Amino acid sequence: MKPNTKGKICFLTTALDGGGAQRVLVNIANCFANDGYITHLICFVTRNSSPLYSPHPSIIIHYVPRGSAKGDKMAPNCRRLINALIKEISPDILIPFLMPVTAYAYKAAKKHKVKIIVSERNDPTITPTNPFWKKQRDYIFPRADGCVFQTRDALKYFGENRIKKYAIIQNPINLSGARTDTVCAKNRTHRVVCVAKYEPQKNLEFLLEVFGAFIQRHPEYELEVYGNDYHKHRLTLRQKAIAMGLEDKVHLYKARPDIFDVIYDARMSVLPSKYEGMPNALIESVSLGVPSIASDCPAYGGRMVINSGENGFLVAVDDKDEFVEKMCLLAENDELADAFSAEGRKVKEKFALDEVYKLWKAFVEELINS
Repeated sequence: MKPNTKGKICFLTTALDGGGAQRVLVNIANCFANDGYITHLICFVTRNSSPLYSPHPSIIIHYVPRGSAKGDKMAPNCRRLINALIKEISPDILIPFLMPVTAYAYKAAKKHKVKIIVSERNDPTITPTNPFWKKQRDYIFPRADGCVFQTRDALKYFGENRIKKYAIIQNPINLSGARTDTVCAKNRTHRVVCVAKYEPQKNLEFLLEVFGAFIQRHPEYELEVYGNDYHKHRLTLRQKAIAMGLEDKVHLYKARPDIFDVIYDARMSVLPSKYEGMPNALIESVSLGVPSIASDCPAYGGRMVINSGENGFLVAVDDKDEFVEKMCLLAENDELADAFSAEGRKVKEKFALDEVYKLWKAFVEELINS
């Protein structure tokens, strides 16, 4: 890159129709574009996908069909399209999010001698769940020019000494347009909200069991879940809710672009995941001042958001009794709920988009100029 000029960056990810990783990528890409970098975005899309996030108007977007990969193979048409795009764009650096997108990007980077930063967005001990893609990921990370991890626990999986260059960068939040007024506990609605994809990782069947026990003591409450249903898991949850007699108390909704306004005055937000990287939904609910409870799951990103007992609760994974107990405490104790709300709003400074972007920019420029 020539002195005093901005670089050319190409991001790659799956469709922008939901997902925390995609939201983070768009926020970071928008910062680079706003900062004067020539920014490209390659999206692997399905026929029926529709964007939920809005890239900066100067970002050049390229759509690539997901192709015909059957779990353990790379789709030849995807490989050809990515190679052609990277050759045409000729970026200074590639930044892919998620597998198998990262595998396609790495192959193209090596072929066209382009530097690449890969990024772990979940618990690497568990994901990808497909052995083929996990093996690909484990091969790629030590050979990439740079790696970004959300937590040091994620880095430990790969081995610090095996990674060429790395940075620990937390997820950013972008609360622009969100409400800033304070909602006292006594004015909050009797709603328990959960923002999560409908998939086993999020442990939503467990959540139904927890909520069923909770409303034995607090029948005035209702549960609302908001998220994408990529694996058709919502129907299973609906059937379970009916079987438990909760059909009038449990509401399973699609992901919404106005989710901040939807959850802002809920009495509490819950996230009972089996594993996470650094959950955006948790960062956002805590930063908005919604009293929050989450499972203390690997790779322990929740610990960077919640100091349990001060600005929320972390509970052991699958501990139903503890989860119900903490929900009851928030429902019954206005003073505690207000304290969590006030302390939680301070978190937004730690995860402010501008501060997180500085870390990304420094790492990107170090690699481009090396």
